[in-house]
Amino acid sequence: MVGGAHGLLLKTRASATLLTAVKKVHAGEVWFDRTLTSRVLSDNNRRAKSELQERDKINNLTAREREIAKLIAEGLVNKSIAGRLFITEKTVRNHLTVIYSKLGLATRLELAIYASKNGLGSDTKNNQ
Repeated sequence: MVGGAHGLLLKTRASATLLTAVKKVHAGEVWFDRTLTSRVLSDNNRRAKSELQERDKINNLTAREREIAKLIAEGLVNKSIAGRLFITEKTVRNHLTVIYSKLGLATRLELAIYASKNGLGSDTKNNQ
C-alpha cells in the first residue's frame, strides 16, 4: 500500500486494464501499473547512484578539506578560516582550489550550498 492507495494505474491505460485493476484491488490484491513501477524503480536507482557518487566525492576529501568546507558553510571568510585553523590565507585558497576540483564546483557559494546539503556544514562526522 502506498499512501493509502492499494493500486496505481496510468490514466492512459485501456479501460479493460482499468477494469482488471479494480477487480484485483476489490479482491484484496495490490495493483501497480508495470510502466509506473518501472519508472519509480529507475528513478530510485538513479537517485541512489547519484547519492553514492556524491558520498564518494565527499569521502575523497581530506579531514582538513572537510573542515574548511564546514567553515565555508558557516559563512567564514578565508582570513577567519586561516586564523581558526592556524594556517595562512594562501593555504586556505589552495585547499579551496582542491575542494572545488574534487567536488566539481566553481564558487564559494556553490561550496557553501553543497556543504550544507551534504552534511559538511554540520558537526556530524562524514566518514561513512
